[in-house]
Amino acid sequence: VNDDDCIIILSSLPVDVGTANNLDEVEFHEITTNIGIEQLRQESEQNQTNPHNILTQATIGVPDEVRIQLPNNHNLKRNIRRWRQENTTEPTPTSIDFPVIPQKYHETTRDNIFFQKDVGQENATEFFIDGTFKVVPQIFFQLFAIHASYRDHVIPVTFVLLSSKKEEIYQVMVDEIIQLAPAWQPQRVMMDFEKATINVFNRAFPVVELSGCYFHICQSVPRFLLTHGFKQLYETDVTFADNIHKIIALAFIEPSMVIDGFVLLCSNLDYDYQQLLDYIGDNYIGRLRGRTRRQVSYPIDFWNIVTRVKSDLHRTNNNFEGWHRKLNCAFQCSHPSLWTFLDKLIKEENNIHSDIINAMTGRQPPCVGNDSAANKDKHGFLKDFIDTSTSNLTKSSNYFRCSDTIKNFALLLYILGGKLTYEFIQLNLPGSLSNLTMFNIMISNLNSKFSEEEFQFDQLQKHLDDLNV
Repeated sequence: VNDDDCIIILSSLPVDVGTANNLDEVEFHEITTNIGIEQLRQESEQNQTNPHNILTQATIGVPDEVRIQLPNNHNLKRNIRRWRQENTTEPTPTSIDFPVIPQKYHETTRDNIFFQKDVGQENATEFFIDGTFKVVPQIFFQLFAIHASYRDHVIPVTFVLLSSKKEEIYQVMVDEIIQLAPAWQPQRVMMDFEKATINVFNRAFPVVELSGCYFHICQSVPRFLLTHGFKQLYETDVTFADNIHKIIALAFIEPSMVIDGFVLLCSNLDYDYQQLLDYIGDNYIGRLRGRTRRQVSYPIDFWNIVTRVKSDLHRTNNNFEGWHRKLNCAFQCSHPSLWTFLDKLIKEENNIHSDIINAMTGRQPPCVGNDSAANKDKHGFLKDFIDTSTSNLTKSSNYFRCSDTIKNFALLLYILGGKLTYEFIQLNLPGSLSNLTMFNIMISNLNSKFSEEEFQFDQLQKHLDDLNV
């Protein structure tokens, strides 16, 4: 019987406190107490959370007759801290100039070299890069991570602790990664709008396709409106908000048409929009200088996502956000010590290894359905929806052109969602749906009568399930 089994068996015994008069019972409880303390010691060495949480977890299910033989909580917590000091041969670093990392942090839970290449980083072609700050040891600035798209899975393949966001630091990082994986030649990399990383990856991989996260554009424009006093106008004026969305929708126009679309917006929008148009022009389009436009920090090809939509590629770094949340939950603390950080990251690597095994054996990630035909139909509708919105953006709403698929979607939306829902989609996704006047003309041509109802999400979901969408 192993130690865990012994504890489990004991916890189910109905023994009253103070009834252990038999010598055999006393010896049994003493042995069990020693086992419990040893397990507490092991837990304190393996789990770097605070002593209170360790003690709480370790005493769950422990019988009262064993509890009364344990030292008091104050002494147990002091023991936990002492055991940790004994187990860590090196003092916790207080600067990045520490001499050595203890040997225990050189290997994973499977006795492999920590974060040696488990998945083919050199075989993957699409990567995502981003930094996180909350779980980083105080002596560092950020944890920089690289994720690879591998058989429909997005898997972390590289972690780097960095002391700053300076371009020369990123250059050293990329040089070191290339030394570890000399055949690494990414074809596509998605990143945040950070000029330093853009410059470094452009130099290291001249033919790589760099893309900015679309979510950044969606955030940057409202943030600009907030800081320049347009928040209330944006939230209360439907026409103003509609025009702002048209500016954001430039990301869905063919790259060769973006400048013409921007010029058209500039000519149709009044002075209220001038500050925002200047901001977009300075950062994403380029202001006119004679017959040419100035170079910008983020050229059109970097933030335009038409190619990604057509190729069914990722348009955002949202997978990173999910991983950041999971990492924060696993750490349960901000800015831990370096040894605590490495200990928890090694444990996280064990979860990553499971994801790698799932990818290599052909298992689909949770967010991807098993019905490929259904996925194909869903993506086909999405492309049709985006193409319709893009082609209609420069037209008056009285001259919108929609495919039969979009017309059917519009009818379904109006029937199940009512006029308010229809107008909400039509105003917030410019070009996607005809205005209500044109919609009513379309209904009259069908020789059918439709009545507006309250939105019934369950009925919509049932209908979509029946259509296998």
